[in-house]
Amino acid sequence: MPDPVDVHVGARIRRRRTALGLSQASLGQSIGISSQQIQKYERGSNRVGAGALYALARVLNVPIPYFFGNAAQSAEPEPGSQETPQPSVAPLVMSKDHMVLNTAFQKIRNPQTRHKIIELVEQLARESDESE
Repeated sequence: MPDPVDVHVGARIRRRRTALGLSQASLGQSIGISSQQIQKYERGSNRVGAGALYALARVLNVPIPYFFGNAAQSAEPEPGSQETPQPSVAPLVMSKDHMVLNTAFQKIRNPQTRHKIIELVEQLARESDESE
């Protein structure tokens, strides 16, 4: 039975890969492993090593903590440990639509344009709330 953290990391790899429109084969090729290995990572049946995780973060253009997302919130300290579990710094957006929108938004360099987009989205959200 796969470790729940490995399953979580694999799901995050799959989510980001698909948001970027990459196939398992192209992702594997870009970091020098087979598409079958990517598939095993995504299912959580194989644990992603530190080097592979680093390479995946670079190719997928995400920080390494992205792969762990909310998994840290459920981590329990070892019995007798003085550590207290630390919640993740910020919950990461989970849906494909959010990932695509966020990736595109980050490419916009002009601050005024970014601000106008935020205002537009907020206005559309208000209109949507009013029509329900």
